[in-house]
Amino acid sequence: VLFRSGLLAGELDALVGFSVLGGEAIFADSTLTIESIPGAAHRQIWMNTREGTFTDKRIRQAVALGIDRQALVDTLLQGRGKVANDHPIATVYPYYDAEAVPQRERDVEKAKALLEEAGAAGLSITMHAPTLLGIPDLAALVQSQLAEIGMNITLNVESTDTFYDRWCKVYDSTNEPAGCDGGEEFGIVDY
Repeated sequence: VLFRSGLLAGELDALVGFSVLGGEAIFADSTLTIESIPGAAHRQIWMNTREGTFTDKRIRQAVALGIDRQALVDTLLQGRGKVANDHPIATVYPYYDAEAVPQRERDVEKAKALLEEAGAAGLSITMHAPTLLGIPDLAALVQSQLAEIGMNITLNVESTDTFYDRWCKVYDSTNEPAGCDGGEEFGIVDY
């Protein structure tokens, strides 16, 4: 908000990135030039698959099927983005292959069935996220969408300093390979 206000007040010459949701004043200001270039930046939902809840593939599949990716783009980016395909290889890379993995579509009934099959109907879990650009809004939207498949998600949104200090401090786990997940099971991070 501080940077956005500074830009609109003429106190800044440039702003490298800002949340589209809430950035209406920037888009509407005819004195500003907005350059938009394709990039590889993305938000990623992580699930700890080494231990805990998400070791069961059916639960991971239920989460994947419970998310309406196009609604995320339409709501959070106001249509100014592309639906990703569950991997970080963006269309800007020459080795991107749009047909390598079929795009997953939301299927609430199948997601519910997978949770039931896994013995996880009504699953309650905490989703961790930093207060970075639109990530808190993304977390809230994912929370709402996954509630429709029967998941009860509590959001733990922290300052970026706290989140990344804790998140990337834990590189160990009782099961290898160790990862950078802060020892938590579920969350959203930027890349």
